[in-house]
Amino acid sequence: MRIVRETCLMCETKLPENRTVYCSEECHIKRTREIAHTKIHLRRKRQGPKSCQVCFKVFTPMKSTQINCSKECGEISTRNWHKSRSKALKDVECHICSRVFKQKNLFHKNCSPKCREIDFREKNRERETLRRKAKKEKVEVKKVKFITGVRVKVNKAVLRSEVIDATERFLSAGNKIVRLPDSPSAKVPSVGIRGVFGDEREFYTEASEGNLDPDLLEMEDNELAAL
Repeated sequence: MRIVRETCLMCETKLPENRTVYCSEECHIKRTREIAHTKIHLRRKRQGPKSCQVCFKVFTPMKSTQINCSKECGEISTRNWHKSRSKALKDVECHICSRVFKQKNLFHKNCSPKCREIDFREKNRERETLRRKAKKEKVEVKKVKFITGVRVKVNKAVLRSEVIDATERFLSAGNKIVRLPDSPSAKVPSVGIRGVFGDEREFYTEASEGNLDPDLLEMEDNELAAL
């Protein structure tokens, strides 16, 4: 449930008709600053006292990474850091043209933009070569030679006699050979049928040799007569 206020949260004066929390913008700003100062005080209370690296003054930092007590000390510390970095710079030899030059920063390795571009292209070329080599080694399959077996000629007469002897031994042991029933014939033969569109087509050699079922042929004749 929303609470309807009648007085200002900051100065406790009566609120105008168009205000719900603060009577004016000044009260709103004052309250915001009070909340910010309270948060800063609580944050400093969590951190222990620390000594400034420039003036060695003891202060309470706002956060753990703060090393200077004021903005002026921070600027002096930054200036000293850049000076220490510049002292570490030295004369080096360019990787491309072997020209000796003085570094502008610790990562400066080429004497001019032209040499830097050439160096960049060579590094990319080496990186691409290594990538292609790794990909080729990963995809390449070792070739294996398959040795086929020696062909052996089989004497069919000897094989037939062995099958007959094995069958006789199977029957002499009291076993029986059961013949499976024939599979049902197809309703419509695949070849040698007559057309049903008024024309008679010739039978193939299979029909002339009597390979087709005569009952099926008679059924086809009856169907044609009905048409």
